[in-house]
Amino acid sequence: MFNADGSMRVATGKSILMKTLAVEVALRTWGSPTVVVFDVSAVLWTIDWPAKGTVQTFVQGFRVWLASKLIKSDVYLAFDRYLDYSTKSSTRATRSTTSARVHKLNLKSPLPSRDSVLRSTHNKVQMNHLICEHILTDRDFLRHATQDHHLVVTGDDAVPTQVFKGRKLPHVQLTSKHEEADIIMTQQAIFLGQNPQARVSVVADDTDVFALLLHHYAAQNLQCPMIMQSPIHGRTCIDIPATVKKHSDITSQVLALHAISGCDTVAATYGVGKVTAISVAKKGLKLDTVGKVDGDMKQVETEAIAFMVACHSSKLKCDSMTECRQRMWALKTGKSTSSAPKLCSLPPTTPAFLQNVLRCHYQVAQWYGALEADPPTLTQKSLDGGRPCQQSSISSHCCWGSTSSS
Repeated sequence: MFNADGSMRVATGKSILMKTLAVEVALRTWGSPTVVVFDVSAVLWTIDWPAKGTVQTFVQGFRVWLASKLIKSDVYLAFDRYLDYSTKSSTRATRSTTSARVHKLNLKSPLPSRDSVLRSTHNKVQMNHLICEHILTDRDFLRHATQDHHLVVTGDDAVPTQVFKGRKLPHVQLTSKHEEADIIMTQQAIFLGQNPQARVSVVADDTDVFALLLHHYAAQNLQCPMIMQSPIHGRTCIDIPATVKKHSDITSQVLALHAISGCDTVAATYGVGKVTAISVAKKGLKLDTVGKVDGDMKQVETEAIAFMVACHSSKLKCDSMTECRQRMWALKTGKSTSSAPKLCSLPPTTPAFLQNVLRCHYQVAQWYGALEADPPTLTQKSLDGGRPCQQSSISSHCCWGSTSSS
């Protein structure tokens, strides 16, 4: 679950989950949405990025893009939030370009390259702030752009700002203190989907968003048309209701199986991918307790071990990951006529795997609580039967900041 340098093995094949499960539909046959929820982080990669000019040049270009979207439908913009000590620290460190120059941006600054801004957390935070501020303080733009449709902007504040006919109001019903835009977007899409007359489009390119929409659409028993489409023009859209119907046997498990097989915050186990996890889930192995805030940790561990053992071999029946590791070693060396198998190809030991289960349990709890205003707090009962435990304590148990310690 870790690389040779001690860093977490980040899942590189997450999109396979979406490709395997998705039921696609052409946008031209699906029709026009009444509301579109945008992942701004994904959109920024697709908007024209001037080779010359200032930051204000780009921000004005973003404003033109936004005005074009408000002509056709209501628009919800979801920006990522960046906490200093975050469950996504490891992944963001991996994605960041170490050679990217750190800039101090303002509207008059020369515009850095796209990679320089979007591959640096420090630079991206500044750009997000400037976009939000520029849009929400431009009264003339808001008055003209929102005459027919609503604009809802979710930035650093827990309460989004709603604008209609130039009038700004807090959208208290969509209050969210979650950090991830994936969760914020899901909360908003499901809220909008409560109206059966709505036609909701979620613009994102992230497997986490796909899994979240599947789970919560099914859990809320929604009926409205909903699609997920890429911000890159021309790609096929995913029909969320049709996908939920086709895979109704595992929609309640999709978040847990996605996390345990590797996501942004949970280490991916070598050799266990999304297709394997889906196959095991469809055979009936459940992860019902994983992510439940009041779930007993012993039950969580038992389910996770049984699931992961089945991912490594459907023929083995083991009570621990260490036993599974030993038996897999025996099987591999018994068949091999050459060198011994790579150690990374073996299942992890029980102590190392249980650390990863804690990470998985915590992440799935956040996903299950996507519709709540406050991120869920796991209780100490889940760990050792004691008093309620605050998020920071759980985070330290899960080793968010130092994956090598696991």
